[in-house]
Amino acid sequence: MNTRSINPLQADGKSFTSLEGLLVTLTLVVLICWSAFDLGGAYPATKFGVAITTAVLFFVVVVRRLRQGALLDSVDRLLLIVGLFWLIGLLHTFFIPMWLLEWLSPASFAAYTRWIPRSIANEASTYVSSVPSENWAPISVAPDLTRLAMVVPILFGAAYWLSSQVFASNYLKIAFLLFISHVGGIFALLGILDAVYISSDERTLSVDKLWITPQLSRDSFGPFVNNNNAGGFLSLCLGCAFGCLIWVRRQSAAAVEIRQSTISRLSNHFVLVSTLLSIVLLIAGILASESRGAFLGVTVGFMCIHASIKWSLRDATTARLLSGAGAIACVLLIAYGLFGRVSDRVRTIWGDEAMSNPRLDHWRDSAQAAWEFLPFGAGLGTYSYAHLPFQAYGGKSWFIHADGMPFEWLLEGGPWLLLLVGLFYLSIATRLSSISLGLSLQRKHRCGSSEAIFFTGVFVLPSLLVSQILDYGILQPPVLMTFALICGGIVATNRAVATNRAQKLNEVSGLESTRSGYFVMVGKKVKYLSSALCLSVFGIGFLLSVIDLHIASTVDRYQGERIANLRLPIQERESQHEAIANLESLTKFHPRSASIHILLAKLLMDEQSRVGAKYLRSLESVDNKALERVTAPKTLRNKLIEMGEGLTLGQLMLPGQDYAAWRLARSHAVLALACRPFDDSARAILLDLDMLDGRSDETSPILKSHIRKLRSQDEKIQSFTSQWK
Repeated sequence: MNTRSINPLQADGKSFTSLEGLLVTLTLVVLICWSAFDLGGAYPATKFGVAITTAVLFFVVVVRRLRQGALLDSVDRLLLIVGLFWLIGLLHTFFIPMWLLEWLSPASFAAYTRWIPRSIANEASTYVSSVPSENWAPISVAPDLTRLAMVVPILFGAAYWLSSQVFASNYLKIAFLLFISHVGGIFALLGILDAVYISSDERTLSVDKLWITPQLSRDSFGPFVNNNNAGGFLSLCLGCAFGCLIWVRRQSAAAVEIRQSTISRLSNHFVLVSTLLSIVLLIAGILASESRGAFLGVTVGFMCIHASIKWSLRDATTARLLSGAGAIACVLLIAYGLFGRVSDRVRTIWGDEAMSNPRLDHWRDSAQAAWEFLPFGAGLGTYSYAHLPFQAYGGKSWFIHADGMPFEWLLEGGPWLLLLVGLFYLSIATRLSSISLGLSLQRKHRCGSSEAIFFTGVFVLPSLLVSQILDYGILQPPVLMTFALICGGIVATNRAVATNRAQKLNEVSGLESTRSGYFVMVGKKVKYLSSALCLSVFGIGFLLSVIDLHIASTVDRYQGERIANLRLPIQERESQHEAIANLESLTKFHPRSASIHILLAKLLMDEQSRVGAKYLRSLESVDNKALERVTAPKTLRNKLIEMGEGLTLGQLMLPGQDYAAWRLARSHAVLALACRPFDDSARAILLDLDMLDGRSDETSPILKSHIRKLRSQDEKIQSFTSQWK
């Protein structure tokens, strides 16, 4: 009886060619590596590149599967779960009647009715009719951020589906594991070298001597937004390295049994040594990143994989190799003088320091905010603003993310979102258990690649679960796509193992499945319909995500240019007319993007200050250091108040300044506040320009009190608001 592993796609003559599968795999791996080394993939331009490349891959494979007549059969329930995740995000952006909004998300209703002065809301509707009003508004308290956040399920689902298709080939699974584990090892090595240099006694640091840290900071894993994201990525790479170790150990054992050639044995030894080296570097890199979440996750994952190797493989040698690699990693850190820093950081996990972690107080605020937004949340991607009105226990830190995905998703999507995430995770764990059962029935004919994926999953699932309780790395492309590819590999492996097991049962019984009937036919139609809808969701999702990421990357680019321009003396700054014109054209197609409106308002104000400074500098009547202060909008505002009634803004304006530009800046700030009611930056602009508001006596005190409440824990903000009289 033939018991070799069966590829279910090849069995139907519907497999990808070796070259096609390899190209898809390599492209996905390159995307992961590029995003990891390009500032951790956190910036919109990087996400835009990843999204558009993944979209091309997705549609190419969809067309290929369609031509093979196997497209709808390739969609499973896990992809449907991811599609529902995206749909929840989309529904958050739809405008609904206020009476319905009050029932679905009471705090969102309060945001649009109580946190925007009525005169400003009415003014916004005169500029653009498609902004939230007193009758219609979305659940999301920042719809433009929700649209950006919707790229997360789209990228995850596409990467998962692609890998579930191409990883039906055993050698592509191993190629993926080898690539990711070794790239992760290189990344960890460069991070360790940066950590050694940064922790040295040198008084000055040179950027040229740093490998992956883009700026002079005390975080050696600077390409990631923080060290936790780096630790999360390296943890996934470590799981892949463990899978590689299992595979190469299986290959070495097979080489002895069938007496492979000397070259084959040497290649196995080379892979074994390089994999062990990667494991050492990855463990050392995770420790050097000083990420407590990653450390806890790796500890739990290591315990799980050690137990699985001991009881499933009964391979004491592999278990000893893993333990030895961990010991060598610690020795490596000691040799480079990093172990003391790492041990001090690890000790903060327990004891009094753990209880004083600012996350704990912030999570209390987050839980209260989530309660207020029940049952459907504040909208995907809105966490940085949605929690602000409910700060009571948190400290001075501003949490852009919750540093704990359960709290973040609970606030953004309510229990429904957490339920979908848990359902997906449980489904992957169930498939992993099914692989274990299938492998136990084939002890004499085990497939090394299946075991590699199995042990990778055994490490990754608990490790990532623990680490993301203290982090948000799953939202960034390196962690997101690596985990998606691992999940796809688990599904493809489970499918192959299940097909192999079914074939064995048929051979033993001599019977074929003959299920038929009305319910089976209806079930197939329902499956095909749901599959078609799911693929349509991903098609629409990619289109919207690419558009939104292009806008975000454009805004981010102009924001970077603005910051660079502000570093120059005001009289030497360049004109921003081109950026203003380009952003104005974007607002015609995307009038509800608060990010564009806020940046436009700032650029218009900067330009008026620059023009005024240029004139004063030509007269040499004001010192260079005072130009910035003299030409600031708030100085103009305060001067107008001090000089009393009877004086107009036009009389105080300097030659070259344009009254219409000031008005335009204010209109953009008004629109930004209408689209993002918890944004304090829009309020700050409106306070600076309240001399243009005929009802400033009524609105300015409200705006000022809102800022103080939104940033109630920030002493600098509280002090800063005192400048507005």
